Formats: sequence, structure tokens, C-alpha cells
Amino acid sequence: MHFLRYCLLISLLFAGLMSPSWGQEKPHVLLLNSYHHGLNWTDDETKGVRDVLEKSALPVELHVEYMDTKRLNDEVHFKNLRQLFEYKYRRTRFSSILVTDNDAFNFLRQYRDDPVFAGVPVIFTGVNFFHPDMLSGLHGFTGVAETFEAGQTVGVMQRLHPGVRRIVVIIDATTTGEAIRKEMEPMLVPYKGRINFEFWNKLSLEQLRERLPKLDKDTLVLLMPYARDSLGIYISYPDLAAMVSQASPVPVYGTYDFYMGYGIVGGRLTSGEAQGRALADILQRVLSGENPDLIPVTTVAPSEFKFDSRQLHRYGINPSGLPPESRILFQTWYETYRIWVWTGALAALVTILLGWGWIRSYKLERRSAAALKQSKEQLEAILNSTSESIFHVDANGIILAINDMAAHRVGQEPQAMIGKSAFDFFPPEVSAGRRENLLEVFQTGLEAHTEDVRDGRHFSLNYYPIFDNDNKVSSVVVYAADITGRKKVEVELGIAATAFELQEGMLVTDADRVIIRANSAFTTITGYTSDDVVGKKPRILSSGRHDASFYDAMWQSIDEAGTWGGEIWNCRKNGEIYPQHLTITAVRGLQGQVTNYVAAFSDITQIKGAEEKIRNLAFYDSLTGLPNRRLLQDRLQQALLSVARTGKQGALLFIDLADSTLKCNFCK
Repeated sequence: MHFLRYCLLISLLFAGLMSPSWGQEKPHVLLLNSYHHGLNWTDDETKGVRDVLEKSALPVELHVEYMDTKRLNDEVHFKNLRQLFEYKYRRTRFSSILVTDNDAFNFLRQYRDDPVFAGVPVIFTGVNFFHPDMLSGLHGFTGVAETFEAGQTVGVMQRLHPGVRRIVVIIDATTTGEAIRKEMEPMLVPYKGRINFEFWNKLSLEQLRERLPKLDKDTLVLLMPYARDSLGIYISYPDLAAMVSQASPVPVYGTYDFYMGYGIVGGRLTSGEAQGRALADILQRVLSGENPDLIPVTTVAPSEFKFDSRQLHRYGINPSGLPPESRILFQTWYETYRIWVWTGALAALVTILLGWGWIRSYKLERRSAAALKQSKEQLEAILNSTSESIFHVDANGIILAINDMAAHRVGQEPQAMIGKSAFDFFPPEVSAGRRENLLEVFQTGLEAHTEDVRDGRHFSLNYYPIFDNDNKVSSVVVYAADITGRKKVEVELGIAATAFELQEGMLVTDADRVIIRANSAFTTITGYTSDDVVGKKPRILSSGRHDASFYDAMWQSIDEAGTWGGEIWNCRKNGEIYPQHLTITAVRGLQGQVTNYVAAFSDITQIKGAEEKIRNLAFYDSLTGLPNRRLLQDRLQQALLSVARTGKQGALLFIDLADSTLKCNFCK
């Protein structure tokens, strides 16, 4: 009995010691991003954090928030975010807070004492122009400073382009942009006197497009973070890099890897993913019990030399001039596996030489026959794996080889067609044109391309000559692709483009109702040009005659039925208010989500005028302009209906203008 009691006490003791850990909630961690989801830099930082946490043995409940400061960056916005976080996380106790980039870092510094953030360890990354004084008076802060190697990138630019005399630095004027420029200027000091650095930091996108094509050949472009132009228009990093690269006649370099692959040659690139991974590594140390105040801030962010093989070829840059530790991306298959190709070729050559020496007579003949058979089978397999038609013919059009698809399209078996003329299987008018094309290829030795139509289908034909040892054309491979679908799409696109430019005014918006396109009829009717309205919302056309309930009902109809149509009063650019008939239709994607709204409208001012004129002719005397008997009857009928409905009394007063005698009748 005593033994049982002893076992029971031991069990209860273990249960008391272990139950807290068994039922313990995973530590909550807040990831507060300065910018928005979809910005490459922010997405890379977030991905780096998640990659580390997914492989970690420490379970974490990660809450991700975006401050969107590339678009909103004022005190009202920050106060609203503060109230949102205070309410949203009032019942959540964070084990740590991760912040990315300067705006989120400054936000935590300002509101450190708020109940949601107070006492919670803060780990930052991506902070530009970091100095230890930034943490003065703060406790529980550590992290990774964002550094970039503009000096090393400029050094590579000068080495690859010895004739450079000017470098145009494209950077925006946001908080991040200003911090990066301040941190960058000391790195450029060693090159001043030899290179003139010109900062384009207060230009609009349109101004960039105008200036870039005018750059001299002794100029290079250094593309730094640029997310919002001088007019406040946001552009993604890939779109910006593509635009600058296409517009610039000279090479474009960078210091951040979110531009890589979109037009820059390369440089010493700072990685958002590497910043995120470093952030998550420090988080694991803090969650494991380390004091964040004792963890030194990492002031040298990971970076490496990366270059785009396609841009090196574009500008004729020899890869041998790149730094030894450089990574060359987007190489062709041959560039990537060149050593293996040559090694394999050499090995094959040695094998062939040894085989030539070792294998003779019957064995050599058998193996050669087997290899030829295997190659033929492989070639046939390749030919028959494609969905297009392939003919191999001689100068007379005799079929030497054909794939299954080509035979199937003419209703024949492949073996039955070999040895016969390819022109026998097509209508005379089609065969005549193809015979001429084939003869031209044999005479010129050049590839040829044509298109023709058979049974309502469109075909694209490519003729590839095969040369013999005397460099004469011995045969031709004809590749026929069915392009009926593509032609149909081209026709439909032409019809759509024509419809868009009809006399009816048309607007196209995105899913957020921001105008992205307007046709010429829109300009004719409203006076607004496309440049006036693109990027804005249709409310700029509002006349003020309709209240909020009118528009709420209109958009409710669009959301529920997908369309709305009716009369509405809008305002022209010159201030004139006019009536129009408007139809709005929601365009949905494959998943059912709204992707665009299309509005079509016509000016019905003349129609309204005609209606008013008809009304006047019906109810007013055309000579005197006075109300006539029909109007009297209409108003009398309305009065009688009102009396009958309300139960009130009414009166009808007749005045004879000739003898001034008054007559009065009462009605109920």
C-alpha cells in the first residue's frame, strides 16, 4: 500500500514538472517589414527568414506584417499602424521582434515603450548607414546592418571599361535612398578626379526614359535602389531594371541582387535572402537564451560578385577581366558545361581511336551496324516525339524520311510514303509553291521560311539544307508547324484593338479601379487625354450630381451581376456637366477573381435635348410658350390621384382672361 502511494506521488511529481513543457505554446515572433509584399528585396528577406526557420529545431509562430512605406510614409500612417498593432496583438506576447530595413527599425525605436513592444528583444536587418549611436539608450537590440560594396563595383566598372569618364547613379529620394546615398559617397572618393559621378535622384520615370538614350559612350550607369520616382509613382525593381537596360545605350551595373537577371551586367551584389538568413540565425540564438545586448551587430553584410552572361555578350565584355571569385549566371548550356563537353569529346576521340585500332573486320562491322541502327531508332524516336510535321526530301521532293505526325496529317502510313514524291500528297496549288521553295533552297543553299493555308489551317514551313562533303546541298529537311491557333489569336487581337478605338468612349481599370488605358473617343468626349487619367481613379470625372448611395448601388450591381448600365451625369475637363449612357463590366480571370473593369459610354446630350424638345412640344403652345390643355390634363390627373391617395381636399380654379370672371370648382 505504501509502495503504491509512493509511486503515485512520483507520478504526480513528474507530471507537475513536465506538463508545462508539454502544453507550452510555441514562441510568437513578429516579422515587421518596412515595405510591401511583392517588392523583391522584402520578399527575399522574408524568404531568407522562412528558409532558416523551416530547417530549425526550434518551433516558431511567425506573424508577418508590412508597413508599405514605399507608398505611405507620414506620421498619420505610422500612428495608424501603431494603433493597429496595439489592438491586433493586445493578447499576444512576443518572444522576439524581427524588423527589416530603416523604416521598421525607426518605428520600433520610436514606439519601443508601447505595451506590445516593451521589453521584447528586437533583431534588425537591412538598416542602412548604421551607427552604434542609433541604439543609444535602447536595450534588447541587435541585428545585421545593410552594407553594399559600391566602391568595389565601381572598381570593376573602371577595369572593364577603361575609357569611362562619367558614371550616372540612378537612385530614388526615399528614406532608404537618402541613407544609401549618404553611405555611398565616401566609397566614391578614391575615384573622383578620374570619374565624374552624377546622381539622378529627383527624376520621374518619364524623365529617365528621355535622358537615358542620350548617354555618351564614355558613360556608365550604376543602378541603386529606386522604387518611387519624383512624382510618387511606384515601380518594381525588375520593371525598373528592364526599363533602364532597354533605354540605356551603355552598360548598367548594380549593387543589389534584386536587379540581377533583369538587364544589369552585374557587380558586387548585396543579397536580401542572405540578410534574412543572417536575421533568422541571430533569432535562434536569442530564442536559445542568449542576451541580445551581448550579441554584436553584424556590420559586414554578405555579398558576392555576380554577372549576367547575356549582358556580357551584349556589350562584348570579356569574362576573363572579371574578379576571380565571380559567379556568372544565365550561361548557355555550352558555357556551363564547356569543360565537360571538351572532356567528353576528348574521351570519345580516344575511344574511337582505340576502337579503330582494336576492332577490325566482322566485329567492327557488326558494332557499326548496331550503332547505326540504334542511332536511327533514336532519331526516329526524336522525330516522332514532336507534334509538328517533319519531311526529309531530295532535290526532286522524294521522301527520304518522315515522322508519324507528317504522315498522319495526310492520312498515310510513314513507310508507305518513303520513296514517293511529297508533292503527290498535297493539292496542286500547294505543291507548286512548295516545289519552288525547295528548288530555291537547293540553288542558294540558304534556309527559307514560308506560310500557306490547307483545309482552312495555317502552316509555317522552314526549309533547312543538308550539305555533303563538297559543301553542296544533298537534301533538305522541311519542318511544318500548324499555326492556326496563333493566327486565330492574332485576328482576335486585331478585332479587340479595333473595337477599343470605336466612337464609343472606353476606359480600362485594374482590379483596384485605377485607370490603365483610355481610347481616343474618351478624349473626344471628355477632353481628358490618356496621360491626364492613367494612374488615377474614375472619380475625377464625377459631376457631383449623384450621392454616395447611387454609386454604392452601382458597384453592388457590378459585384453581384458583373455589369451595370444606365444614365449618369459626368463632368468634362472644361467643367461642363453632361449626360452619358454608361456600361461597366467586370473582367474575371481563370480563378474567378476580378482582374479589370471595362467602362463604355456615349454622350447623350443631344438625345436629352431632343427629349426635352419633344416634351415642350407636347405640353406647351409653340407660339406663346404657355402650358396647353395636355399639360393641364396631366397635372389634373396627378392632383386627383394625390387626393384619392391622401384623402385631402383639392381645388381647381378657372380664370377667364377675357371677362376676368372667376370660376371655382372643388373636388375631393
